[in-house]
Amino acid sequence: LAAINCMLKICGKDQGLCHNIGCTSCKIIACSLISTKAQKHNLIIVINAFHGYAHNCHCRLAHHPLYFEGFG
Repeated sequence: LAAINCMLKICGKDQGLCHNIGCTSCKIIACSLISTKAQKHNLIIVINAFHGYAHNCHCRLAHHPLYFEGFG
């Protein structure tokens, strides 16, 4: 959480973060003290492509970078 908070402070709005457990990270951030900051900065958390195919369908549809503009 400290690293994400620092990233938002330095990089500003509209940042994307690819994390192996992005589906869990979203829940953790939503319940943390930086949740409001993450929402205001439009933070997008995605899972890496390999994890997306090894995980469940709901997670893949909600967090796979294929479905977000700006991810390669």
